[in-house]
Amino acid sequence: MMNLFKGFALILLFCVFAIAQEVSTEAEPVAPAEEAVVEAETLEPVAAVEEIEPVVEAPAEESVVEAPEEPVEEAPPAEVIEETPEAAIVAPPVETVVEAPVAPVATVEEVAPVVPAIPKEPLDIKFGLGIRVGLGLSDFRDHKALPFGIKAAQPKPDFSYSIGIVPAFGITDLISVAPEVQLTYYSASNEYAIKTGTAFMDMNEVFVYMYSLELPIMTRFDLGVAYAELGPQIGYNHYAKIYMNNEPKKPDVNVFAFGPSIGGGIKIDGMLLGVRGYFGITEYANKSNGYPWHVQVSLTNFFF
Repeated sequence: MMNLFKGFALILLFCVFAIAQEVSTEAEPVAPAEEAVVEAETLEPVAAVEEIEPVVEAPAEESVVEAPEEPVEEAPPAEVIEETPEAAIVAPPVETVVEAPVAPVATVEEVAPVVPAIPKEPLDIKFGLGIRVGLGLSDFRDHKALPFGIKAAQPKPDFSYSIGIVPAFGITDLISVAPEVQLTYYSASNEYAIKTGTAFMDMNEVFVYMYSLELPIMTRFDLGVAYAELGPQIGYNHYAKIYMNNEPKKPDVNVFAFGPSIGGGIKIDGMLLGVRGYFGITEYANKSNGYPWHVQVSLTNFFF
């Protein structure tokens, strides 16, 4: 009976070991039939253990040694491919997608940021009014030679003056505009004497003069203690006369006169003291070949 119990325990231990071995090798491919034969052969020596005496008796619970279970990796299921007859394969219907017309999207124009206009300060225009007086020389450049006595000669520079009103508009501290109105006197003369054997000689002379109402539009530049000015000058030749040995002649006067005017000087207590020249580019009279000019020392006094 004791031997039967021992044999039963050994068989139980072997079964547990076999089960644990089978679980660890469950995922591995099935071994060929030859392995089964080997297992059968290994079982025979175990039976012979029953004949070995004495056998140390051990409790049944302690004799069972459970092998640690190893994680079993499950093989992915094999894909089953069903053969379908070619006739049974039906192509899926092709859906025709009709795209709806897309409405054009209106582009939004970029609007530049509105920058508020900076208000401009009005120009601080200063107004002044004064009187100008000029004294100097004048002539009629390239004037035709005039016959007097026994010969002919051209007139030469003679006395000239101007007087007028000077309004001035100060645009900035450096620039002002002065549209002046003035009356100018031009003159030119020439003379020669012939000995007569007496105490007196015969005098022969020629003299030309003209009055002109003029409008010089001067742009004046403030240079500190000095100033410079330039601008166009328009004139109205009012009256002209020629004397040859005290015989007056009336020239055919051209009423329109034009030419540049330029000058400069210094500033003294609200007054302008300087020099100004005018150079006409139009004949003062028909067939005279005379072009009036003058250079004057001028004084302008602003009374406000």
